[in-house]
Amino acid sequence: MFMQLSQRYMAPEIREGVGASVKADVYSFGVLMMETVTGRRPSWPMKNIRGKEVELLKWAREKVEADISSEIADHRMGLEGEKETKEVKAFLDIAQSCTEESPKYRPTMKEVVERLNRL
Repeated sequence: MFMQLSQRYMAPEIREGVGASVKADVYSFGVLMMETVTGRRPSWPMKNIRGKEVELLKWAREKVEADISSEIADHRMGLEGEKETKEVKAFLDIAQSCTEESPKYRPTMKEVVERLNRL
């Protein structure tokens, strides 16, 4: 069971047997970021825009692409203002860049920290 749950945090290349890397750690961090902002675990099934069950990352990506990222944020965060909404959108953008399928398109952790510090 633990292995099943922890695989949701693993980069695709690790699940395919390529091995661990710094970019794989960036992917895992992106999953944690997404979990933090949504209040949802990556193992929980989500319904996409068409009502199909999908994983957390795909669900969030579709919401952002459809410009309805306001539906992603955990309501317990108490977001009220436009500034907070923009910060959540920027946070989601960082999380999404961390969870790109291909490691070559993921940022370095230094870049992630720099972007987070600008929020």
